[in-house]
Amino acid sequence: MAEELKQDEPKLNKIGTDCNECIFSNVNEKKCFLGKLEKFIENGAEVQERDDKYLIDRICLFRRTDKWKKEKEHRESIEQAAQDVYKEVQICGTIVVYADEMNAVDECLQNLSKTKYIENFKVVIAHFDDVDVKQLYDYLQEQEHLEDVVAVRIYDDGEINFLDEAFKRAKNGFVITVDSQKKIDTSMLEKLQDYIYEKMKRVIYIPPSTGIHECVVFAVVYKYLKGNKFWTFEEKIQEFSKDQGLESQITSWKEINENFS
Repeated sequence: MAEELKQDEPKLNKIGTDCNECIFSNVNEKKCFLGKLEKFIENGAEVQERDDKYLIDRICLFRRTDKWKKEKEHRESIEQAAQDVYKEVQICGTIVVYADEMNAVDECLQNLSKTKYIENFKVVIAHFDDVDVKQLYDYLQEQEHLEDVVAVRIYDDGEINFLDEAFKRAKNGFVITVDSQKKIDTSMLEKLQDYIYEKMKRVIYIPPSTGIHECVVFAVVYKYLKGNKFWTFEEKIQEFSKDQGLESQITSWKEINENFS
């Protein structure tokens, strides 16, 4: 039965970026003003010239066209355009807080408020029967730690399935889960920003450090593969990597911490 369910799952196609119309790209010399192309190649990206296009098999969020450049007069210089694009390309998404005790929720939100880039994230409190709904609602109305915080009640408290329920309230970007009763690394978003958008390394899935704590998933891929439905998201990632002959698409916090500068 499991094999039949696996056959029904979608397969990921290779996706990428066309560098041709990007204002930061020198197609003739195969160089990028921001140095992103070089970083991609260092990390094993495939570069192709096809149908008069210069393609790279990675998603580059720094790609900008002349239309974008002309939206602001001060972008006349490529240097100023570069400064602007760095302000736009930042880690973002949703943080899901696994909650079963009110005091732990308050401490968790306090710590999250000290985290760089937290303003780019929506926070979803995934709570269970142990948390009084009215008490949590009243607390969220009064708390001043974070702006974009909502709550969702989870009826299946399994560690694998709870994210699928909370994901219904998540937005695009990355979805990060934290256990409210565990210590939060207040530099975790800064580490992800550095790893993904400075070093240009691909992140689709980071397993939790313990339990469900500090799990990271790329929302688009998680949704496309239907999360943990039928079989776990981690198994799906391993399977599609094997099917497409790719290196492992699973990243560890150990690797990210060792690369953090």
